[in-house]
Amino acid sequence: MRTLGSKGPEISVVGYGAWEAGGALWGTAPSDRQLQDAMRAAIDAGCNWIDTAEIYGRGRSEELVGPVANERQGEVSIFTKFAPTGSTVTPDRIAKAIRGSLQRLGLDHVDLYQIHWPTPGLDWEEVWGAMAGLVDEGLTRFIGLSNVGKEEVERCEAIRHVDSVQNQFSLLHQEDRDELLPWLEERGVGYLAYGPLAFGLLTGAITA
Repeated sequence: MRTLGSKGPEISVVGYGAWEAGGALWGTAPSDRQLQDAMRAAIDAGCNWIDTAEIYGRGRSEELVGPVANERQGEVSIFTKFAPTGSTVTPDRIAKAIRGSLQRLGLDHVDLYQIHWPTPGLDWEEVWGAMAGLVDEGLTRFIGLSNVGKEEVERCEAIRHVDSVQNQFSLLHQEDRDELLPWLEERGVGYLAYGPLAFGLLTGAITA
């Protein structure tokens, strides 16, 4: 187990990524039952967090994660994200997005709520202030960023501590290793790696 950043939850080194739950992008889609059984098996094996997002399966991923999260309360933390793709991000939209996620999950709060894919021209001060407000409301315990670099983290840190950054990282994608990772560690910002097996390339399941 490890602490996510300096103030975050105690989490297992490996979590369950629910990216393809609700609709496979590559290969054959597993059944809903297979996906939920896989989540349960991951928890039984020691994984204590599940990562999902409103955009995964257009909400279907959260709907599949929800029943497992509820039956295994106290054993697993739920991390989710909202994706501001193609639209202006406002405090109202953030508030609506997290409530939509909570409804699909069947929960009254999540453990980590993250900005998924920031859009150009984002008003970070306004947006991160709204994210901080979600913590104050009790809708999420922690807040984080995804697919970002130093500049975005610095702007947010000036308003409220960034609990985590989730970026792509694997043997094939190590852009964050030399600069961003040690910089985040100095500031007590946790790091979550997605795509550690390069989406199948490092397993041999996908060759091109």
